[in-house]
Amino acid sequence: MARCLVVGFSCLLLSALRSFKSESTLKQHLRLAAPHVNCDVLPYPCGDCSAKFASARSRAAHRNKVHLHSKPFQCTMCDKAYHSGWALAGHTKYSHEAQERKYACTYCDKKFKRKYVLSHHIRTHTGERPHHCRLCPAAFAQSSVLWRHLRTVHTHPRRPDAPPSENVDDNK
Repeated sequence: MARCLVVGFSCLLLSALRSFKSESTLKQHLRLAAPHVNCDVLPYPCGDCSAKFASARSRAAHRNKVHLHSKPFQCTMCDKAYHSGWALAGHTKYSHEAQERKYACTYCDKKFKRKYVLSHHIRTHTGERPHHCRLCPAAFAQSSVLWRHLRTVHTHPRRPDAPPSENVDDNK
């Protein structure tokens, strides 16, 4: 299981900071978030794969998204559909609401609606990889890719074919 340092209502896990509005939401995060939970003891197993979950709601969301490919949230302005309301809301905001592309790349002629997308794009030109894994030499251009790396390479349950050196618990 990953190590965590709790500061106020914040969780410092593997160099990332996540803040919460209250102590109760922080406690819920610590009880349910994958990096803090031993996957072997989760009470809600998926009937279709080996995944386990801390709540029946999370298991249902996983099953609908991963196994049933359910996308009940239909966009009213185009033919796209999404697995959650928040995904549909994000699509609507960034695809259908008028926004000026005011962030221009200095390396090419592309322009972006959001500044952080421009900064991610610029890294394709510079090769910068500012997000470093604390458990191995890997580095990434985007924090989301680092998080995916941490979940797939350094968290239990292990892939059956994973070499022992990739396992966080083996590095103690």
